[in-house]
Amino acid sequence: MNKKRHLSLLLMICVILLFGCAGKEKEADPWEDENYFETRVEEQEEQEKERKAKEAVAAASDGSWFMDHGLKFTSTGKGYVYDASLIKDKVDVKDINVAAGGEIMEDTDDCEDGYKHVTGLFIVDYSDETDDGSYPMMWLSAFDRKSGTSFESADGKHITIENEDGSFDISCEFKSSLVYPRLIRQCTVTCPKDYDGTVFQLGYASMALRDENEKLDYSSQLYKVDELPYFDNGHTYRYFALGEKGTPSMGEKVVQDAIDAYNGDNEDKGLEWGEGSSPWNHLPESDEQED
Repeated sequence: MNKKRHLSLLLMICVILLFGCAGKEKEADPWEDENYFETRVEEQEEQEKERKAKEAVAAASDGSWFMDHGLKFTSTGKGYVYDASLIKDKVDVKDINVAAGGEIMEDTDDCEDGYKHVTGLFIVDYSDETDDGSYPMMWLSAFDRKSGTSFESADGKHITIENEDGSFDISCEFKSSLVYPRLIRQCTVTCPKDYDGTVFQLGYASMALRDENEKLDYSSQLYKVDELPYFDNGHTYRYFALGEKGTPSMGEKVVQDAIDAYNGDNEDKGLEWGEGSSPWNHLPESDEQED
């Protein structure tokens, strides 16, 4: 009887050990696995690559929301090609390519003591399209560099922007002018003199996106870049900031560069703005456009 009990107990222990080991993955044995050391070296190299990549991202970040989210700043010193929605009678007709160049200016004209203006001025050329009353819709907005907070809520009024450097009183004003084949978009931010965090965003817009944007409650809420419909939607957006390397004053050269970037060397489509530092001062009478 005792022998049977001992045998049953021994059998039970064997079963427990068998099933207990079955659930465990066998660890690599350097004495049995001929690729053991090669595999370990590959794993360590991969871990080292990941560590260096993280360090590079941390080193490249300037503490801004944009850099932390992988968004680069673009120089305003030349023109770039964008996609845009061509609008006619307030309806999206089709997507087209346009060329755009711009500049960022800073001044204290008509400002209260301790404040300044930071103005983003962008010229869009759509001379490849027919002058039939249609025009491209382009989104221009401004944000806080450190926090990524949108200034859309500051359109025509004052708001308080908070980031790691403190609290800042911000207001902004938007202007648009349309004279074929040029669309001019301008945003002027009024901010404290010691505030250097204004970032401008230029890119694709459409009636469909405008309808989506109008659902946001800018009057009572502040939004981040990635909370707006004008972000990561498959279209082209670029970000500009005063003082970025290679950011000269625009003048006529940037406008011509913008046109040449899309139209090649066709000098017949060049723009002549006349004398002065800003093309905004030399525009003819035009219809106002909003987006």
